[in-house]
Amino acid sequence: MSLYTRTVFGIAVGIAAAIVLVGFLLWYLAYSLPEDPPADVSLSGLTSEATIHWGPYETINIEAGSEADAFAALGFAHARNQGWSALLWRQVALGKLTEWFGTPVEPIDRQAHRLRIADGARAAFTELDDGYQELLRMYVDGMNAALETRAARFEDERSLLRVGPIPWQPWHPLAVERLTAWLSTAPLTAHAIPRPEPMQPLRPILEDEAQASPLPEPDPPGFDRYLSDDTLLRSFLGLHALNQGVTISQQSNNGIEIFHRQPYGTSALPLFQTVRFSIADADPIAAATIPGTPILPAGASPNHQWAVQLSGVASFEWVEADTAHTQPFPGRYHRARMAAGSDHALHQTWRLEDGRILLPDTTVAAEASRALALRWEENDNTDIDAWASLLGGGSTPEFTLFSGHGLVTRGNDLTTIGGVQQVVEVDSDTRIHGTSDWIPYLAARLRALQEDPGDVILSEATQRDVHSAWAHIWLPQMLFDVEQAMPQDLIMRQALAYLRNWDYRFDESSIAASIVDRWAHHVMRHPGTLPGFASPEPEKSLESLRTALAELEQSFGSDLSQWRWERVGESELRYPVWSADTLLTQTRLRARDRFAPHRQKGFGHPSTLAGMSGRLGQQPASPAHWEAFFRSDGTMKTRQTDVRARRFLERYMAQERSPYHTRITGPALDTQTTRLSPSSN
Repeated sequence: MSLYTRTVFGIAVGIAAAIVLVGFLLWYLAYSLPEDPPADVSLSGLTSEATIHWGPYETINIEAGSEADAFAALGFAHARNQGWSALLWRQVALGKLTEWFGTPVEPIDRQAHRLRIADGARAAFTELDDGYQELLRMYVDGMNAALETRAARFEDERSLLRVGPIPWQPWHPLAVERLTAWLSTAPLTAHAIPRPEPMQPLRPILEDEAQASPLPEPDPPGFDRYLSDDTLLRSFLGLHALNQGVTISQQSNNGIEIFHRQPYGTSALPLFQTVRFSIADADPIAAATIPGTPILPAGASPNHQWAVQLSGVASFEWVEADTAHTQPFPGRYHRARMAAGSDHALHQTWRLEDGRILLPDTTVAAEASRALALRWEENDNTDIDAWASLLGGGSTPEFTLFSGHGLVTRGNDLTTIGGVQQVVEVDSDTRIHGTSDWIPYLAARLRALQEDPGDVILSEATQRDVHSAWAHIWLPQMLFDVEQAMPQDLIMRQALAYLRNWDYRFDESSIAASIVDRWAHHVMRHPGTLPGFASPEPEKSLESLRTALAELEQSFGSDLSQWRWERVGESELRYPVWSADTLLTQTRLRARDRFAPHRQKGFGHPSTLAGMSGRLGQQPASPAHWEAFFRSDGTMKTRQTDVRARRFLERYMAQERSPYHTRITGPALDTQTTRLSPSSN
């Protein structure tokens, strides 16, 4: 072979090798390394065979002969499709995150122990009747079987973090349920602390003097530590705004139709798994499930439908000490051993006899006769009986961990369930349910749409309508106040021109939308001036607008044409663990690339039917959400934000991809099936 031939051959081989290498890298980066599910699995405890049909985009259909067998199949499906999510949430719920990541995440474990999530779940399990305990045992048996499969053991997250198998115990799902219940409460701020009454009777003073000199707001030193620990817990998981759900019920010629939106924060890991159950001879039921828990917040069958918003109630209370006793605050300590190597290896929580949690270092006055307590549940309970009742179409459920806000329909009968919530009537056939402050404005917009000719299709309006009835009410008065001052600076005059000509739509190209959202965000910092409920003094309106414009100019430049809502309202979906760069001392480069945040363009607003972007409110924007449209015939169409890659180059096209659409109407046209069989042992 001549030198020329050898050279050409070597170059060709090199080019071919480079192509193969580049192709492999593209494949590796673009896929989630999927593996086919096992065809047959033996599982102890099953009474008969159960079959799991794996449909497109993780659609799951379960066929089982009993409810217990269906729960075993559900556990297997959860662990296979979202095993890492369930493992991470369980680790946080048990207060054992430091075992994986060391002392930087100790505040998260401290908060989990302070809330007695694990202790309460273990106690709740012991109080359950045998039937519910058996359901949970079957569920974790299914999970443990799936977590031992090769696909689960070599899952990217577990491999990169070297997380070994840790079998689930039957009470673990209740711990994840309690964690979800806590995350469903509104973030508590210092404004939520009630002002204590005076310790001693005050001297007689004039009424006007009392109004001019109110009692100072309390500043318990222990609260700051509690607040920072809880903020870190929520931001680490990227789960918030769960209590901002919206439900719309509409009577039509075909029966009652329901739209249900459940936001869940900025997590790139989907919170829900939609499953269709076919249990024995009962009607099939399509339901939303949360991996690792018995929670079933929404579902539909031909006979009944339900939609429950994940909202909880938490409050602070001042506890009076009984100074006549040696133990002035009746209760007892709960001690939790933290991970080895921690500077504070033993954490103690003081729990009062009625279940309230006494926050440390919050006593006031020299005699320490008053302390701050947190109430977020009554007892060591679980809502598994309420979720099971919804699944089975039983009586109206009663909730304890969750507030249970929502509705249940049976035929043409609609029942509102749960505690106090807003139910705003749009017309005689349409109502909006929820606890969000935006509910009245969403109802106003829907009412305006229905006044136009033609039918309003909820599935389209809730996806595309970005007109804000709130902005239409709030902005004119704010503009009037500001223009009375006749500001002359250039950027202010340019901003006012955009605001005067705005159509009140939070679409991607809008510049006024960016200004209004940032302006209202700063107005809300003044107590008693929530947008739409009260307007601040004109001077404060102008001051807030100047602050908002200065902030926008610093971030996006002085050219207002660059202040498009798609840029200003941009948000990120972030993967838990890898998004916490400031906490983790060791994060592999490969993991950072594979689990990089996914940017989402600004579109919509919490005050619009489309929801999505925006800075307003106590909580950050929640671009991640799950939605469902279901009818009285039992069909359910779901839409969930899911950016995880499954197909070639999908990782790089995630920015342009819309949330998946799935219709659950019957057995999926599956290509793969797993059969669970009773074990011979």
